[in-house]
Amino acid sequence: MSASYIDRIAEALHDGWWAAHRDAGHTLGPERNREKKTHPHLVPWSACGLENNNQDRFMAALIIEYLRTREREAPGYRPTDEELGEQIHNAFAEYAAVERPGHPEIGKTWQDHEGLDRAVHLAQAAHVLRMWETRPWKETK
Repeated sequence: MSASYIDRIAEALHDGWWAAHRDAGHTLGPERNREKKTHPHLVPWSACGLENNNQDRFMAALIIEYLRTREREAPGYRPTDEELGEQIHNAFAEYAAVERPGHPEIGKTWQDHEGLDRAVHLAQAAHVLRMWETRPWKETK
């Protein structure tokens, strides 16, 4: 699998995150502020910067491995948005535990998620699944 494909999945993760925030009324702002509904990363993935993009790449690699494993176990398998949303939550929690100690996502389970947090991961799942279905390679046993 090429690095460019990881970037395509990482960008799909960001696009889903962006769409969920946009749908919730968030706008571009100088800092993340849930009350004012602003965030500095409400821009295309390519404009987010290396740190944010590497977070998405880390999550993309975990999600791709999950999807590849499931597909090898059951050819033709396609997870639901809910199932993949949970895997995206787990991938972010794993990233945050190392790179963002104290982040509110750490210690939460998928079942704890509601509102915007849940909507974000479900939107990410939908974007990733669309990209996954158009992948340029096929798994072989």
